[in-house]
Amino acid sequence: MIGLLLAWSHLGWAGSPSGLGLPFQGGAMSSPVEPGASGLALNPAAALSEGVELLLDAQRIGYSYDYTLYEPLDGSTPTPFKDSASFPAPYIALSVPFSDRVGLGLSAKLPYARIGEGPPDGTARFHSISGTILMGELETALAVQVVQHLVIGAGFRAGRAAYSSVNAIDTGILMYEILGDEAEDLIGDPFFEGTREVRDGQSTPKSVSIGFVSTLPVLTLAGGWRSSSKARFEGQVEMVPSNDLNMSLKGELDGDFVFPAEWFLAVEAPIGSVQAGAEMGLIRWGQSSETLIAIVNTSLATDDPTLSGLMSLYGLDDPTLIGDIQSMGKFGLRDILVGGAWINGPLRDDWEYTIGTWVSPPSVEEAFVHPGNADYWTADLRAALAWQATGFITVGLSADWLASKERIIEQSGLDLKNTDPDSAGALPSGNGSYDLDMSSLGLSVLFHF
Repeated sequence: MIGLLLAWSHLGWAGSPSGLGLPFQGGAMSSPVEPGASGLALNPAAALSEGVELLLDAQRIGYSYDYTLYEPLDGSTPTPFKDSASFPAPYIALSVPFSDRVGLGLSAKLPYARIGEGPPDGTARFHSISGTILMGELETALAVQVVQHLVIGAGFRAGRAAYSSVNAIDTGILMYEILGDEAEDLIGDPFFEGTREVRDGQSTPKSVSIGFVSTLPVLTLAGGWRSSSKARFEGQVEMVPSNDLNMSLKGELDGDFVFPAEWFLAVEAPIGSVQAGAEMGLIRWGQSSETLIAIVNTSLATDDPTLSGLMSLYGLDDPTLIGDIQSMGKFGLRDILVGGAWINGPLRDDWEYTIGTWVSPPSVEEAFVHPGNADYWTADLRAALAWQATGFITVGLSADWLASKERIIEQSGLDLKNTDPDSAGALPSGNGSYDLDMSSLGLSVLFHF
């Protein structure tokens, strides 16, 4: 189901797994205070490095998602559903110093993702059957040392986002909204069950970022901001009002989704033979809580010659008959504070280690949680090793385990008869239990020139 892979990217600078993100990116030893290619995933000020650096990093992320809806639409006994899969998450970064005071950085990554699929006849089919939202992103960064202990960086990011989804729809709800209580019995009628599919949704969101690194005698400070970016998705929509009828409503998607603004602040200081660091961040998911969605250039279509003739006879195939359809999508997202801490230090001659954890609260309010829109209290537990293989090659290994707290929903705001525009929506209840288990393994190679 879409949302099953509650992805992890370093959503926010703290590597938050909330919302749409994927885990920690940037290699085994990445942190906001790290200069060079390893820090570019988190801070544009890292573009100023001592020499040219090229980082190649690949992670394999696996997840297992379980849920049980307490109130299945068909009145059947609640049945647990489990979905599991794995996928790769590559990252590449380059930092090039032009002088002792100016550096340029380039990076490419997959910062946002939700992917999933469930049975078309499952209890959560009205929430989601399958779906994907992915965004690949390129960033250029410029860093300048303005005074002896302060580097300031700025970045420009351009992404390419793709979106698709399939879910069941209950046309009986529409009839209830039009006719009132006399059509209540149509809700849940198998004849009025259909599907809605969005294909080839694409967008090119853009954002900017700023950051700084201040290396003081006793500690290192880093901070920054990334602007929100609006993704205007355009694609094809097809709605089938009844699976028993050879007829569909086709149109073009015209909708926005806002990827949130992010702030972060980090500090690292020596404690004996190790470096200890901590960071916190604010992710403005509240900016993405509502989005206006429109279906334009709509028309009725059928492959049945008899229906086609009747539609033509009565003018039902006129593209201007239906007009545009608009709705306000509500996701119940809220701003969240995230944070983490780590230590790193030498293990032996050519080895270095990092261990740490990053904690994030759920970004989805309880009333809006359902199988396609779940989120959790999480702790990303991370361990990494770096080996200086030669004078110009460092090899890193990393492992993350996302410890999440099972979420029990008993106050769902979803109701099939709910027509209140301020409600969570007209869908089957989201009351149930939700559990997520995620992990990743990463391999990185850093070249120093």
